[in-house]
Amino acid sequence: MPDAMGGWGAERRSVVLKAVANAWSDEQNRSECNLFVASVVANATNGKIVFPVDANANAICGLIQAKPWSVIGKGADSAMIAGVLAAHEGKLVVAAWRNPHPKEHGHCAIVLDFTTSKKPPSPDAARHIGALMKNRAVIAQGKHHHPEQASEYMKASLGFGSATLKGTVFSYVDIG
Repeated sequence: MPDAMGGWGAERRSVVLKAVANAWSDEQNRSECNLFVASVVANATNGKIVFPVDANANAICGLIQAKPWSVIGKGADSAMIAGVLAAHEGKLVVAAWRNPHPKEHGHCAIVLDFTTSKKPPSPDAARHIGALMKNRAVIAQGKHHHPEQASEYMKASLGFGSATLKGTVFSYVDIG
């Protein structure tokens, strides 16, 4: 997945994209979102940040809310900012949702990009252009027990779903 964007942050963004490609090559990472995110983080930071081996998505959600991470915020508006930070500033951005049922899995992913729709999905949506800008952060994710649903490039709103996106935390660390 080459970085065709160039400009400010392109070199750091390339580090993240290479770490994603390396993590993606491992089938187990594709089947477990926490393993995928942990692999990308360790690789992109040259081992300076390593999540505990047993850290599930719920634990990762807590870890990215403490130093050295900087919290962007929660929800769709934060997803948009996270996408811009990842795409244009080359930050390593992690999105994580803690399941309110502690014995059930949460979800986590790497934020890669920000995109806008070129064409509204319907004539009615064209009147609400602001709505088209929301939920357009693009993520890479493993998928618990469903590697066929894993994706190297997917809208955050699809990867997390609209209900969980509201509680999803977005944090970044500067790798530059």
